[in-house]
Amino acid sequence: MLFNPEATAYIISANKIYLEINPYTEFITPFTPTQIQQSRIFSFLATPISKEDEKTYLLEYKNNYGTSVVAQVHQLASINSNAVLEVPREVAYGQLGSLGLFTFFLFLSTLLVLATVLLYASDRIVAPIQDLSKTAHKFAAGNWSERAPVKRYDEIGELEYSFNQMADELRSINETLRQQVDERTEYIRTASDVAQSIVATFNLDELLEKTTRLIAEKLDYYHVGIFMVGQSGKTAYLRAAHGPAAKEMLLQKHHLDIGSSSIVGWVSANNRHRATSDVGDDPVHFKNELLPNTHAEIGLPISVGDTVLGVLDVQSTHPEAFDEATIETLITLSNQIATAIQNVSLFESSDVNLHELDRLHRASHEIAQKKTREEVFEATGHILQDAPFSTVIFISKDKGLEIYSASDPDYDTVRFDLPEFIDISPISIIKSIKDEVSIIDLSTDTQFPKAFVDIPREMGSQVISLLPMTRDEKLEALIMIGARHKKHLTYTAVQPYINLIEMVKVTLDKIQASDTTEKRLAEMEAISIINQATATVQELSSIYPVLHEQVRQILGDYPFIIALYDKVSDTIDIPYAYENGEVSSIPSFPLGEGLTSIIVHTGEPLMIVENTKQRIAALGAKVVGATAKSWIGSPMKVKGEVIGAIIVQDTKKEKSFDKNSLRFINTLASQVSGAIYNIQLLEDSRQRAIQLKSAAEIARDISGSLHLDELLSNAVTMIRERFNFYHASVFLIDPLGEYAIIREATGEAGAQLKRNGHKLRVGSKSIVGYVSNRGENLVIEDTNKDATYYANPLLPETRAEAGIPLKVGERILGVLDIQSVKPYAFHEEILQTLSIIADQLAIAVINTELFAETQEHLSQHRLLHHITTSAASGTTLEESLRGAVQGLHITLGGDRVAILLLDDKGENLIVGAAVGYSEEDLKSIKIPIDSGVTGWVARNKKLLRIDDTQTDTRYISVSANTRSELAIPLIFRRELLGVLNVESEEVAAYDEYDEEILGTLVGSLAAIIANTRLIQRVRRQAERERMLYEATSKIRRSANVQTILSTAAKEIIKATGAEHTQVKIAITSNQETKGEYE
Repeated sequence: MLFNPEATAYIISANKIYLEINPYTEFITPFTPTQIQQSRIFSFLATPISKEDEKTYLLEYKNNYGTSVVAQVHQLASINSNAVLEVPREVAYGQLGSLGLFTFFLFLSTLLVLATVLLYASDRIVAPIQDLSKTAHKFAAGNWSERAPVKRYDEIGELEYSFNQMADELRSINETLRQQVDERTEYIRTASDVAQSIVATFNLDELLEKTTRLIAEKLDYYHVGIFMVGQSGKTAYLRAAHGPAAKEMLLQKHHLDIGSSSIVGWVSANNRHRATSDVGDDPVHFKNELLPNTHAEIGLPISVGDTVLGVLDVQSTHPEAFDEATIETLITLSNQIATAIQNVSLFESSDVNLHELDRLHRASHEIAQKKTREEVFEATGHILQDAPFSTVIFISKDKGLEIYSASDPDYDTVRFDLPEFIDISPISIIKSIKDEVSIIDLSTDTQFPKAFVDIPREMGSQVISLLPMTRDEKLEALIMIGARHKKHLTYTAVQPYINLIEMVKVTLDKIQASDTTEKRLAEMEAISIINQATATVQELSSIYPVLHEQVRQILGDYPFIIALYDKVSDTIDIPYAYENGEVSSIPSFPLGEGLTSIIVHTGEPLMIVENTKQRIAALGAKVVGATAKSWIGSPMKVKGEVIGAIIVQDTKKEKSFDKNSLRFINTLASQVSGAIYNIQLLEDSRQRAIQLKSAAEIARDISGSLHLDELLSNAVTMIRERFNFYHASVFLIDPLGEYAIIREATGEAGAQLKRNGHKLRVGSKSIVGYVSNRGENLVIEDTNKDATYYANPLLPETRAEAGIPLKVGERILGVLDIQSVKPYAFHEEILQTLSIIADQLAIAVINTELFAETQEHLSQHRLLHHITTSAASGTTLEESLRGAVQGLHITLGGDRVAILLLDDKGENLIVGAAVGYSEEDLKSIKIPIDSGVTGWVARNKKLLRIDDTQTDTRYISVSANTRSELAIPLIFRRELLGVLNVESEEVAAYDEYDEEILGTLVGSLAAIIANTRLIQRVRRQAERERMLYEATSKIRRSANVQTILSTAAKEIIKATGAEHTQVKIAITSNQETKGEYE
């Protein structure tokens, strides 16, 4: 301002915007007043006041610069605004305040001066302001050319200049606003025309083409295109366009990926508009070679809620083409396009729904004709393949869901990576479905497992509806219907499929009812067949296959078991077990903690068809091997007592059986239990009769035979065959009582044991060792559970073993050992029968021993008589001794026999005759009289018996395999002649009887030796005398000395057997001469 630069003026527009002239830029700019400033001004404006009062009414407040001002407000009616003039308070009242200090002193003297000053001020200050006010009123009345004349260069002149400048600015603003209003009016009119045009169209292609053309032509844009999001939700395709390159781009099927580096990609991914005033500066802009003149571009989402249907792409050749108002208009237009597209889709959907409803109605009749569950689901899958939605049929399987079929209206489902099975509990799916018909938005968090919702997401669905099929509160199947746009899947669209599901349920119920009726008839027929079979069959082994076949016909080909319970032994036997096409049996085992044992314990049927591990653990049962997925068992009872159980199980899947299956098994068990019990009694009676007959036959054989080996062989063979045992053998204790040696056994294993000389030490840690030592029965019911049991590798299938002593009085003769392939095979009755047989065998052993001993004694006496006779008839000592040892060799069963004679010096024992020794052994036999067993006997002239040569230090080894020895001195008339020595390869081969009989023999042998020696001496003496007589006779007949000497030398050679003889004689005379004759 000219009179005060700090004075300001501003205008308040009709919409309460404060506009002032910036003192620096001299442009009109808006500003924000203080709260007090605003309230004082509006309070003044709200108060009715006359024009005259308005001129003198002053306001005081602090303005937006924080300065205390004095202001005056004037209304500008022509522009519906108010003008405000502010002068700083210090300026307005400052001078008055300073003069006030002198007023008191100069009041009287300055009255005239003051009047003069006031008159001058009125003329110089108030009048110009009033003129300016009149000019402002005219300007406000609409005279935009009205200006205040600037005649002064003081503050008043500055105020007039500022007013004129403000008036120019306001005039320019008014013209700009008028132009913008005209443009906005044209935009709104164009948008209205476009909206009216597209709303009236029900063909999507026509709608989109018309929209792009109208926008491009009416709003004068370079290029307009509409992109639609594809079914996969991953790509935006150019569906319609208008511009110089529109046709070419449509022919090329121009498309952009959602989220790609482009305006369309960014907008479709973020569901927000994006505008760029200069495409060269926007990194997201996609430069299209077909649109080289593009300088500005805007992309606007065509969306319904959070679902992006497409993108409206507008491009201009002018930079800064898209201001805020233009953007708002285009946003409104894109929303109208989205509504129009939705209306078209709804129109098409309603038309489709009518056709779909008719198709599903006709298809339901097709489903109703199906006869099996598989046919129903197969037909349902075929029907859903023609649906306008993505569909998936899930079927409950085990503990999860199996994808039975899947379809998509736009793509082959092969392109989708769908799993065949998802491990999700069907129960959790049912719990998550809150309503009978629910529309589930996959773009939000759901209560369904991720693996489940990933399937419709993989197929591109944004919304799904789940239609469960339940029976007996269990999910049997689940149909999923999905759509790529939320608006397509409505409750109305889903209703026909709900009707289809109801028809499927009705058909399945009908099929189930039919199957149940047929199954009941089949069960009744099966029970009738079993009743007929049990009435005629007399063996358990024949009834088991009949039972199994009927169960297989009714329930299916599952593992099947018949278990029999023996209350006496408290064991379970499984005579019939079927699995994987093979029938086997399981040996007896004790009642334990398995499921079969639980049925026997409780006497109640049991069915477990899911969560078997947890259920079994809850029952406290233990399972050996793989756990069945489904298991049913029913006890067989007679008079309230459990005699066994029938069991069916499935090791592969759960829920293989139901209540009807258990009812059938219960009925079957009650029907056959009586028959099985009667057959058991009959078989037990037969078996008992056979056992008693066997014992009687063995007793008869014993009384009629004294041949022990034959008797034992027949006995063990009969025990094995009649009692149906795996192996039977008889062990007899050796004479020393140290070992139980196998004497007879069955089978090839028994023959090999006999060949190997199998023996067990008495008292050893074995059944035979224990029984042979204690004389008590010992039974191992289950060899697998006895930690001390040692299995014989030749008998690998042994599962139970019993040892029964062979006793006569307190004497233990041996052990009867029986082995079975079945655990718990030795019942009390069987043991009693076997004990009887063992006692009979013990008597047989004693009888045969006595008979054998008697026969052996008679034979030995005969042989000894023969030996004595043979030795006595020998012409020479060597002949007599040789005859004696050969006879003893035969008598003793092949034992080695030697007669050792004392040499002439009486220091050593030399072999007189021997049999059973090798030539090398005989050459080494020369025993000093003070060493060895025979030396001890010769020195002490006493009999000595060695039962085990390995434990006697006096034994001198001649033959390495000698185990026992008996040496008896040969004494004649108290003169030791030698020793009779016998050796055996068996331990304790000789006893008191052998000592007695050989003692008798050595007396005769000693006499024979003495007599033979005497005879030989007499004969030698007679021969010497004869030869001497002949030699002397020849010498007498010789005529000279030479002949005498020669004859004497020859006769000496002849008599002595010498090779050379020399006779020397000495002749004494006066002349000594010496002669020598040979």
